Amino acid sequence: MKLSFKYILFFTALGLISCQSKIDNVRKEIVLNSDWKTIVLDSLGESEADFVKNLKTDASWKQVSVPHNWDQYYGYRRMKHGNLHGTAWYYKTLELDKANNNKQHFLFFEGVGSYATVWVNGKQVGEHKGGRTTFTLDITPAINFDVENSIVVKAYHPAFIADLPWVCGGCSGEWGFSEGSQPMGIFRPVSLIVTDKLRIEPFGVHIWSDDKTNKEKALLHITTEVKNYSNSEKTITIENALLNANGEEVVSVKTENINVSELEEIKQTLPEILNPKLWSLEHSYVYQLSTKIYENSRLIDELKTPYGIRWVSWYQ
Repeated sequence: MKLSFKYILFFTALGLISCQSKIDNVRKEIVLNSDWKTIVLDSLGESEADFVKNLKTDASWKQVSVPHNWDQYYGYRRMKHGNLHGTAWYYKTLELDKANNNKQHFLFFEGVGSYATVWVNGKQVGEHKGGRTTFTLDITPAINFDVENSIVVKAYHPAFIADLPWVCGGCSGEWGFSEGSQPMGIFRPVSLIVTDKLRIEPFGVHIWSDDKTNKEKALLHITTEVKNYSNSEKTITIENALLNANGEEVVSVKTENINVSELEEIKQTLPEILNPKLWSLEHSYVYQLSTKIYENSRLIDELKTPYGIRWVSWYQ
């Protein structure tokens, strides 16, 4: 008896921002990797709120750029555990462009190990668990366009972490490298993202192949998560277009008159693609999915998501 098995695989390439690339004319990305100060303090002698409010840096604070961490790795063989445990504090100041005072402002952290707490101008704006996952914080209510803004980050890395995946807490009984060990500090880049009041959410574009996809034709489904940060409902149009490697449109789909009060997920299906260019090890062909949001015919947000299609079949 001959059995036929067919599998459709798809690949999305990771970009810097939310797996998608930024578009300068509608959203701005400002890299915040330089001019940080940091210190390790496990005992404050006062509450965290008071410490942040009265924060004064002196010579004991180390001037660094991020990515940064406080670990010691003991050479390339790493014969003993290098992970430190404790609390690292980071401080930075930031001036904001008054031309953007009607925009939304977000801090995007690509990795803080292992538990992060963030304050802007003395106000706690968010927390995050998990050093190897990114997180985005809306800091709009806390910022000030008339004075310099302060950013304080607490990076807490205790011993024997038990509530994060793939983490031994750096205290494994085995000496040597542990896949789960976490650096202590802001060990990946930090960015400020400035967008319209209505925007595509982080990791908000999802694209996948229909199970009917094969080497002769491909059918792609899309969902787009958009969020309205204003106090009034907005009516938008969303357009998704698949671009080839030369930036030329292959197929597109548009949905109009979408009312968005808060968070909305829009589902779409692209028209069928005949003879799609397939991704392979020899020819790693990648499309770009361009997602555009319009309000009153004005482009207010756009992201591009790399996407590749691979089709595999075999017989037994």
